[in-house]
Amino acid sequence: MNSLYTFYSWTDIIAVLSYLIVTIFLCMKLSSHRSIFLLLSILHFTMTCFYYYNGIVSIDVSDCAMYYRVSYQYSGSWISILSIRESVSFICFLCLPLIHILKLNYLGCFITFSIVGLLGWFLLFRVILDVLVSKKRSKWIYFIFLPQLHYWTCAIGKDSILFFLICVALYTWHFRKPMWTFFFSMLLIAPIRIHIAVGIMLAYVLSVFYSKRHYTWRVKILLALVSLVGLFLSFKVAMQVTNSLNAQELSEYVTRDDAKYSDTNAGVDLSGASWGVKVLSFLFRPLFFDARNYLMIEASVENVFWVLLCLTIALRLCNRQTRREADWHYLGFAILSILILSLGLSYGNSNLGIAVRQKTMIFPFLFYSLFLLQPLKLSQKYKTINTPTSINPLLK
Repeated sequence: MNSLYTFYSWTDIIAVLSYLIVTIFLCMKLSSHRSIFLLLSILHFTMTCFYYYNGIVSIDVSDCAMYYRVSYQYSGSWISILSIRESVSFICFLCLPLIHILKLNYLGCFITFSIVGLLGWFLLFRVILDVLVSKKRSKWIYFIFLPQLHYWTCAIGKDSILFFLICVALYTWHFRKPMWTFFFSMLLIAPIRIHIAVGIMLAYVLSVFYSKRHYTWRVKILLALVSLVGLFLSFKVAMQVTNSLNAQELSEYVTRDDAKYSDTNAGVDLSGASWGVKVLSFLFRPLFFDARNYLMIEASVENVFWVLLCLTIALRLCNRQTRREADWHYLGFAILSILILSLGLSYGNSNLGIAVRQKTMIFPFLFYSLFLLQPLKLSQKYKTINTPTSINPLLK
């Protein structure tokens, strides 16, 4: 094993203690369900250790190791590292001070990114608990203990940062924080995955336009302009990254890239499939007949729960009483985010391993939608909730 990734120092103890302190602090911030979040934190740390070990075993193909190696060997200025390559440079930009200023090794950086992912889980947990103030109790809360949801949000790389920022965006939307906080999270997502930032922005803009809440026409025009600029920049970045001259060349590049990944161990041939089939494959595969290793077998088990989750949401949407009780100002944003991101991420993605990782970014919106559609408590059907931070399910 390369000693660059396996040497240990006193900073590892500091990193582990930091994780413990953050966990205790976050548990203290909760007024209820502390034991559930504590178990979630333990599972998250377990998955961090498991991912770290897997990364050490397969060090030559590990993205985490690549980010650490590039940052460790880089001798230029902190800002100049942004010129390396698109999203890779932004992760290295975050790793650089951890390695050269705080002197963290590979394990220390791993735990630092794991803490960022844990903060994302805390924000999502706070949102769900606030929704449940007026809802019946639900065992769906235990869905957060699916291991791969934590496996992909605990490591050095894009996924832990993306998950945290998406949860920040959802938190600011739910608790009606200032609009600039939402845009700031999108601004940070853009250097990593600009299409995800644009997709969530589109959902935000459409939700504001069709919301029954009062928004001035100036705000709506500003949001429309921002979304158009975002779409334009997203297209320009895609053209630059793929060296395409027009939309046709970009489409051909995506098709070639799709074919390349479909030939891998986790790939499936979806070249002739409709977009609907691609979306379903993205959300619910691999299933047991696709499994080729132990991780894919475990993912197959979890995908059964994904099927149940989406089926439950669909059935609740078909229920007239549930639709009437739901607050569509919030639910509309979540549903639009799910649809836009699913359509965008599934196009040109025939690698089931990548799909399992990327659909973690949709999970916060799915989970949010599920609890927004949870039936009301009997006591809440006949009164209005006046708590400012809580959703008023009867407000129309």
